[in-house]
Amino acid sequence: MLSLRGKVLLTCLFFLPSTIAAADKIRVTFLNPSTIDNDFWSTATNFMKAAEDDLGFEIKVHYANQNRLKLKRMIEKDIASNEKPHYLVMNYIRGGNSAQVLKLAQDEGIKTFVFNTDVPEEERKRVGTPREVFSNWIGHIYPDDVQAGYDLASILIKKAREGNLQNPQGKIEVVGVSGNHQSPAAIFRNTGLESATKDSGNELQQVVFAKWKRDDASKKAGYLMKRYPNASVFWSASDSMSLGIIAGVKSSGKNPAKHILTGGIDWMPDALEAIKAGEMTASLGGHFMEAGWVMVMLYDYHHGKDFAKSEGLSIQSKMNVIHKDNVSAYLKHFGDRNWDKIDFKKFSKVLNPKLKKYDQKFPQSSTILNSSSI
Repeated sequence: MLSLRGKVLLTCLFFLPSTIAAADKIRVTFLNPSTIDNDFWSTATNFMKAAEDDLGFEIKVHYANQNRLKLKRMIEKDIASNEKPHYLVMNYIRGGNSAQVLKLAQDEGIKTFVFNTDVPEEERKRVGTPREVFSNWIGHIYPDDVQAGYDLASILIKKAREGNLQNPQGKIEVVGVSGNHQSPAAIFRNTGLESATKDSGNELQQVVFAKWKRDDASKKAGYLMKRYPNASVFWSASDSMSLGIIAGVKSSGKNPAKHILTGGIDWMPDALEAIKAGEMTASLGGHFMEAGWVMVMLYDYHHGKDFAKSEGLSIQSKMNVIHKDNVSAYLKHFGDRNWDKIDFKKFSKVLNPKLKKYDQKFPQSSTILNSSSI
């Protein structure tokens, strides 16, 4: 028979989840820079929303539809409502009005968290770092896009070399298909591409921009194949555009696995299936999970545990590579993309006092992804 103390403890444990759920909702506005059907941003949004009930959030998502000037108008609408958000989550867009949004949030007393992209150097002077120019800009998490671009290019060049796809001069000819000129992610990934090509002693012929769109990338691929008939590596800044490249290669009568190698970034479902089928070489990604980490850190911050003490104010995450040797293992564990099965409470320091530092892997198991090397 349980002692009185044991009964009290059991009762507390039993009712803890409902107590958390019954608490006042933490209002969050997420300024999604893209469209509701964008492959990467829909995944990031769904991952963020999966944490909503677990951690007691009320998340409102606004879509900018690739219009960088809409960001400020969208948050102004929420501010004017009866219940303005406690927190604003946003992506930093180069040359847009992201700095104005940070200032607006500062003036209105709204805490802001920036994720997914770094701040371009030319704009860093204006906005500084978290809690510097804008004290209400409390944190920043972003992937190492330069390294991701570099790693993807290195993998493709290596595979092209192994497949004897060099030009008559013995060089691997590389072309790049990137996003747009305003995206820090595209800019930084391009930098990685340029460095990897230079470091390997090969030739980067041209980088074109396809606005992150599959159809545009397919058209660009057709143009690039005609202009650079010896190009064997078609690097892409995203999976969606890499899939467009594959379509363009096929329509030209070439084999995407035999004549031209391509790969992308984002871990999109169609891309993983293309890797499994041997049409795409690799995809780097996992950075969509930053959307979930933002929610965990905001929950802890809201309840008095500042992530700055253990993680710092600007956190850089590393992308992982999925290729033919580990794609099946990943799909077996996470292919259903049912993020609701993740218990986000397990990652909170407030709810798990023994946690000293965040383990930023979530279900992104390094054991599975590192089971074999490319």
